[in-house]
Amino acid sequence: MPIYVLVGVDELSRGRRLAELRDEADGGTGMLSSNLNEFSNRDVKPAEILNAAMVAPFLSLKRMVVVTNVVDRFQPEPGRSGRRSLGPLDDLFAKLEAGIPDSTILVFTGGNRDRWGNVPYGSNPFVERMKQVPGVSIERFDEPKAKDLVRFVKEEAAVLGIRFKPGRSSRPFPADQEWLRPRENDPAELLASLHPGDTLGIANELQKLALYATGRDVTVDDVDILCAGERTHTVFEFTDAVMDGDALKAFSALEYLKHHGNEQGSLMFRLVSSFRQAAIAGEMSASGAAPEEIGSAIGARHPFPRDKAIRWGRKLGKAGITAAFEAIVETDYETKRGNIKDEAGMHVLLNRLCTIARQGR
Repeated sequence: MPIYVLVGVDELSRGRRLAELRDEADGGTGMLSSNLNEFSNRDVKPAEILNAAMVAPFLSLKRMVVVTNVVDRFQPEPGRSGRRSLGPLDDLFAKLEAGIPDSTILVFTGGNRDRWGNVPYGSNPFVERMKQVPGVSIERFDEPKAKDLVRFVKEEAAVLGIRFKPGRSSRPFPADQEWLRPRENDPAELLASLHPGDTLGIANELQKLALYATGRDVTVDDVDILCAGERTHTVFEFTDAVMDGDALKAFSALEYLKHHGNEQGSLMFRLVSSFRQAAIAGEMSASGAAPEEIGSAIGARHPFPRDKAIRWGRKLGKAGITAAFEAIVETDYETKRGNIKDEAGMHVLLNRLCTIARQGR
């Protein structure tokens, strides 16, 4: 039966597989555009999907129906209990089990990262139910492992004719921004670290690098200048500095972020999230939980942010986490009452949090 479920956060591989199925449906006729139905509305009705799937193709080899929303509608999210009922789709499953024409290729695709960039966790009830439909092909496109991502970067770069030149960053930095200098010596390694697990994002950055370099070797500084994404990158530098107790780096990052339009409220939210993840990770680690289980609980399946949260949780312990949250709540209370200005309050808070982090209490 020509029904496929393409699921997983590797959007690049997933997109390439979808392109293969498009070519199969077109059959070299060049007429697929008039035989293609795409549904991206999250409220798409089963009848709309089925009606499109039952129409015979005209001039192209097959008709193709692509549904890009249903999988993600049922994707479990961290912090939310229960599951969305599959009941409204009972008729869809029944009709699919009865069969659709062999002249139609029906594709359900999804499994994207959540709005915070985290990898979806747990089993997806829609995908599990589709496994029960006879003849359905379930194809997974999971996040590449860290050790495979650098190789992926190099292979994709070679296809575009990009040559990487190893070596340390050498471009000048102002003294108060020296902490922004990339530590990696390998341009491919730096690019992989800037977009952990995001193959589509990496492919887009490589396209930019190919145009930027115009045939010359690409260095670490080229990648850092063009691909670092200063807003997101330095927000993480900011929270990392606070959690590590590096006050100089934290204050430098704060000023940099404020200059580039980041609001104080959003930075405070980031700090709360980091300490919350550390609290959960530290408690679960002390109870003997596996790193993968901890990653699922805090919504950080990639090893890099997950392992940082575990390290911070172990270092701070319950006393340190409690002291940090007390400092955050007190600062928020005093600023909202007008007893201290927002900027001064943030400065006092950073000093307190960095001291707590250094003392590990």
